[in-house]
Amino acid sequence: MVVDEERQNERAWPGENGDGPVGDSRRQRHEIGTSLVELTVAMGMGIVLSAGFLVAVNGAGKLYQFEHRLTFYSSEAREVIHQVARDIRSAGSNPLSKPFLFDGDPADDRPLVLDPGGDGDMTNDLEVRYDRFGGAERNEPDGDADDDREAIRYRFDANTHRIVRQVRFGDQWDQEVILINVCDFAFSFYDRDRQPTVSANDVSWVRIDATTTTAPSDCYQTDEITRKWALTIKLRNR
Repeated sequence: MVVDEERQNERAWPGENGDGPVGDSRRQRHEIGTSLVELTVAMGMGIVLSAGFLVAVNGAGKLYQFEHRLTFYSSEAREVIHQVARDIRSAGSNPLSKPFLFDGDPADDRPLVLDPGGDGDMTNDLEVRYDRFGGAERNEPDGDADDDREAIRYRFDANTHRIVRQVRFGDQWDQEVILINVCDFAFSFYDRDRQPTVSANDVSWVRIDATTTTAPSDCYQTDEITRKWALTIKLRNR
C-alpha cells in the first residue's frame, strides 16, 4: 500500500522535465495561442477583403453616376425634341385669317422658313411662324404672325454640339441654348405625299433626326453612350 501511494504521488507531481499535469497545461496554453504566421495570414486576408470591398463600392458609385448622367441627358433630349415638335406642329396656326399672313407680303407669308440662316444648308436650322399673340389682350391671335414671340428658330451648332432656340422680339432675336451634347441633328422636309421637298410652301411633314451623348464635351468618346432619336411631325395646318 505504501509503495502504491508513492507511485501515485510521483504521477501527481511533475518531474524536472515538465511532465505531468502542470506540463500538460503549459503545452495546452501554448497550442491555444496564435502564432506570428497565423496573425500575418489573417491580416493579409483582411487587407485583401477590405480592398475588394472598396473596389466594389467605388465601382457601384461610378455606375450610379453614369446611369444618373445617362438618365438626365436622355430626359433632357426627349423634352427638347418634343418641344421642337410642338412648335413645328403649330406652324401656320392662324385662327382668324386664311391664307396664312406673316406681315402682309405674299412672298413672306409662309409658316416655315427653310435655311433662315442663309448658309445654304436646309438641314441644320428652321424658322417656325404662327399666330398666337398681338390681339386686344396680347395673349390672343390677331390675324397675323408678325408680333413678338410668333417666330421661333431652331439651329444646330455642330462646332459646340448644341441646339439653340431663338425667339423674335421686334427686330431682335432672343437666344438660349436648350440642349448640349448633340452629335448630329437634322431636319428633313416632305410634302403631302411624303415626298422630299425643298419648297417651304409644300412642306406638310418634317422629320427630325438627332444623336445625343452622355459625354460632356466630346461626342465620340468610346466609353460614352450615344442615343439616336427620330421623330416625324405632321403640320396641323397642312
